[in-house]
Amino acid sequence: MDAGDAPMEAAARHVVRLAPLFGGAMSMSLATRFQDMSEFRQIPDNQEVFADPITDQSVIIELLSLQEEAGDDAAAEFHFGSIAQDNEATQAALDFGPVVRPLPEGGMDGFVPSCGPQSTPIPPIMKIVKPSCCTFCLAGHCRVMTLCSGTQVVAKFREGAGRLNTIRVHVACWRIRGIATDIVLSYNTPLWINNQSSSGEMVDVAALQEDAVAARVEQEFEAIASSIAIHDVSLFDPLPADP
Repeated sequence: MDAGDAPMEAAARHVVRLAPLFGGAMSMSLATRFQDMSEFRQIPDNQEVFADPITDQSVIIELLSLQEEAGDDAAAEFHFGSIAQDNEATQAALDFGPVVRPLPEGGMDGFVPSCGPQSTPIPPIMKIVKPSCCTFCLAGHCRVMTLCSGTQVVAKFREGAGRLNTIRVHVACWRIRGIATDIVLSYNTPLWINNQSSSGEMVDVAALQEDAVAARVEQEFEAIASSIAIHDVSLFDPLPADP
């Protein structure tokens, strides 16, 4: 490859594409560098997993049963803990959030203003594209999202205590009233990679240092989250009606 082609190749990795989710019932926008992992391995039906093989960053969206034991204000924190448990993390600590963002009634286009005078970024939202026919009406239901982020010490693919990596995990959780589902987005970025880890054999350190800059990760996480759209609410189970 000609040396002059390197910047062009790097730029091409960050071109944004629209990725269909769950058979087109949802969608989100993300950089082409994130490959659809279902093309390489079996992915559970309730997950969509995208990963950058050069930096080992990953974006995961999951549809999980509504966790009623976790209140709306603690939903993202609950799922941060669940991710740590599922990954058998030896350490997990939040350093941001959880932050609660109420979402507007009746429509999801546009941004939700930040609360308070602080200069926090405008938070991401979920856009709901109402289908022509749905099993229940979304309008009038209270909708909320929570955000949090922190670090976890984990071994990729449970490779063992001698191959632990430190990763940063951003989590967003949406709850739509009337739907019995927690919609969970996580964005995982390696901060330190053990040389004995399988990640150490594949990661391009220079590319990771560029893409893992905190401000860039935050911006990309918010951009991905703000792009998520629901096109077909029949993907979700409605909550049972009160007797």
